[in-house]
Amino acid sequence: MKKPILYLAVLLLACAPKKEAVNTPVSEPTPGNPLSLEAMTAIYNNWWSSPYEYMFKGDGRCNEGLEIGKHTFCSFDAGMDGIMHYGGLSYATADYLKTSSQSWGDLTPIATLSGLPIRSKPGGGFKHINPDLIKWGHNNLIPDPNMELYGHTCQKIYNTVFTRFFRLMTESYVHLQKEMNWQQEVDAYQLATMKEGNLNMIDYLNDRYGRYLRKYEREYDGTNMTNGMAFGFWLRRGLDGTHDELYVGLEKLMMIYDKDWFKTHQL
Repeated sequence: MKKPILYLAVLLLACAPKKEAVNTPVSEPTPGNPLSLEAMTAIYNNWWSSPYEYMFKGDGRCNEGLEIGKHTFCSFDAGMDGIMHYGGLSYATADYLKTSSQSWGDLTPIATLSGLPIRSKPGGGFKHINPDLIKWGHNNLIPDPNMELYGHTCQKIYNTVFTRFFRLMTESYVHLQKEMNWQQEVDAYQLATMKEGNLNMIDYLNDRYGRYLRKYEREYDGTNMTNGMAFGFWLRRGLDGTHDELYVGLEKLMMIYDKDWFKTHQL
């Protein structure tokens, strides 16, 4: 009688429903070196120690600026070069790393801090930004709104100084994606750079896009980022394919610092 019982057990096991394999999603590792809160605080304190004051003049109607030391900072009207160089994040990082002073435009300290190359392609000419560096940036460089720098929360700094910059960056990208043919605009920009040369591209951008988003308008004076130049930032990143990753980072920042406004203006 043992064999029939054994056969029955085998049959039951064979016919029993099999558990489906569960694929546990594996989170993609964050590229580069993690940045500590101590390091972030030190770098941003360095940034505010002596930024180029002319970038913060606003539209001339600044009644309640940000008081840091003997200086009052109003709306930040410059562009990415203002943040990275004139501010500048590269110098602030070099100070934190205690490296020798860098030349203007040199992003070597950022590469050292992140452990990632700046460019995805070597050589001169057009700068193909490494997308992993952008991921590292929005994973490590967005401070908590309650973090304090020089006695001000980062939320207050955003509200007082950086609202125009980040809202303009948001609306210019959304406009290109929703109201225009993105790829046609990228191709037209690339063609214009071959014909015009870099020195005339600001005129190209202001002529082509200056009529949009007029509420952000500033006169071009060599420092201000005009509304047309904001479009140019995204078009350049369209040439190297990093625009989507940059918008991911922008979305992350805006949902932290300007959520209500962003929900009515996002893609």
